[in-house]
Amino acid sequence: MKKILRVILIFCLLFTLIACKDNNQNTDDLQKGEIILPVAMNVDSTDGAVKIPFETTGDEETINWSIDNTSVATVDEDGFITTHGNGQAIITATNSSFTSTMHLVASKDKYINYTRIKSKLEFLFIFSNPSNFNSPDQFYLLDTDIDFNGDSISPIGGWDLSNDETPIDSSRQFRATLDGRGYALKNFKIINPSTTKVDQSYFGVSLIPFIYDGKVVNLNIIDAIFSGSGFTGSIAGKIEKGTIENCFVKATITATLANPGIPAGGIAGIIGADALIKNVILDVKVNGGFIYSGFNFGTGLNSNAISKTLADTIRRPIQNTAITTNKGDENEDAALKDFVNSRRIEDDELGDMDKYTLTEDAKANVWTITNGYMPFIIRRDGLTPSWAKISINP
Repeated sequence: MKKILRVILIFCLLFTLIACKDNNQNTDDLQKGEIILPVAMNVDSTDGAVKIPFETTGDEETINWSIDNTSVATVDEDGFITTHGNGQAIITATNSSFTSTMHLVASKDKYINYTRIKSKLEFLFIFSNPSNFNSPDQFYLLDTDIDFNGDSISPIGGWDLSNDETPIDSSRQFRATLDGRGYALKNFKIINPSTTKVDQSYFGVSLIPFIYDGKVVNLNIIDAIFSGSGFTGSIAGKIEKGTIENCFVKATITATLANPGIPAGGIAGIIGADALIKNVILDVKVNGGFIYSGFNFGTGLNSNAISKTLADTIRRPIQNTAITTNKGDENEDAALKDFVNSRRIEDDELGDMDKYTLTEDAKANVWTITNGYMPFIIRRDGLTPSWAKISINP
């Protein structure tokens, strides 16, 4: 019994000595915290003061902020950015042990006339009313990612029903500007919606069935399903004229066998002669169609498709778009065109920005990349989107 008590007393004494040693340890001997900054941020003066979402490891200490171009932006002692002009800068954060830098793209009053959309309910409410999207004087901006939680949603507007006798229906056409700001519309389905129905079929099934001189830029569409009878696309069923630029799409797009002559496309079903498609990256599965568009009469430039998801159970989309001869007449308006300077990206190229055919201006000002991720659009919040993480499936 005495032996047991002696052991217990010795153990307690040792424990007390160790505890005292730990409590008296000088905090200056601890490792200082590394500063972790976003890869890049895109901040406009209309955003107000935007806090850099930095993190530190180890113990906390004062961080000193600086910027190499104060004509475009300033950063205060708490890491809040305020922009004053247009341009780029490098922001630096330092403490006694570490230095980290971040790329800033700054703009002034770029979004001063834009309506900011901050929720699923706002998005659905705004775009349920044609008067909110059928004028070129309307501008919309995503202010966050919007997750539809797997819901089936209605498209923005409807398919073009115009012909020689019937004028364009303004309640169906999209003429506004939608700037995704690098944020995403996520996890939704558009399948045979009634607003696109034509002659017992479902034409133009897409986020926007009929873009008529409108713009969709800097937008991500993630984990979406589009299914119709023909001219099905992700962003547009038909873009008569207008622009789709700097967009990323991860989706499944299907035009059924019921109408084999009206194929689907990863971006759009039909691209009109006055439309411009530029700097688009696709991670899509296209059933019953082609990689970028069903028919392309317009200008398609600098776009990329990730090879590993291009398998087609109906018709393998080995072509960028349907291509036919123009019967020897080079000036024929209806001559179909291929996408220029566009290529497929293989698994071992996903994280290499130099392999993508995005324009150099877009690479410097809009798109960025970090280790282990595909290119993604620079967001205001500085976050690296999880959907861009490279995962190679066997």
